Amino acid sequence: MRAHELRPGQLRFLGTGEAFDHDLPNTSILCCLGPVFLVDCGHTIPPLLWRALPDPEKLDAVYLTHRHGDHAFGLPSVLYRFWEDGRKRPLTIIGSRGIEAYAAKILKFAYRIGWKDLPFKVKFLVAAPGKILHYQGVRLSFAKSRHPVTNLAVRFDWQGKPFAISGDGSPTAATARLFHSCDLLVHETFQDEVFQPVHASLPNVIEMAHSAGVKRLALIHLSRRFRLEAGKRARHYAKPGMQIFIPRPGQVGTV
Repeated sequence: MRAHELRPGQLRFLGTGEAFDHDLPNTSILCCLGPVFLVDCGHTIPPLLWRALPDPEKLDAVYLTHRHGDHAFGLPSVLYRFWEDGRKRPLTIIGSRGIEAYAAKILKFAYRIGWKDLPFKVKFLVAAPGKILHYQGVRLSFAKSRHPVTNLAVRFDWQGKPFAISGDGSPTAATARLFHSCDLLVHETFQDEVFQPVHASLPNVIEMAHSAGVKRLALIHLSRRFRLEAGKRARHYAKPGMQIFIPRPGQVGTV
């Protein structure tokens, strides 16, 4: 199934890996909610996006959870390919304060072009902790995780079906509130029991999700040293009534 065949309420995991995984592409998710969102666009993602979404007009918005290479450095290639493929529709890019200057910088660095060179307009929406944005009938809200750079987890509320994507970082009280009662939570789970404040640990994520009333928990961005054991460890920590799964690149799910 190609992304342009996704029905509203479906999402496709383009990649599920961490920054330096030699087998899995970076974590990135296409979300079809009427408008089609791309959540994060790391350096390994552009070819996967082009295969999944061959029509350059079909992507409505890109949300960057934070400004690390495995979540953002694919953006210049996507923009340039849209130019070559004849895109005319405006594209919306959403991110934390400074997103427009950051996107302009990496585009200029990569291909020595700016916004005026593109034949389509790029619009920007600024996300912030506690802020609510409305985009084509979808409500987006944000909370800050614990990470070396600003990472804003995002919650989508669409037709009474809330789901959230963590980006990177360990959970905070704010992200736990954001995730409350989500039907689906896609959360980075870089490690097992070893606690590092910059990334989330498996028992911490499962406990937080259970307390927040999450029904389904997708574990992504697993450390390449941990992911082979992650399924067994997730079963060990599992809570009653919660479905936990580790999505594969290319897998299609529902919100």
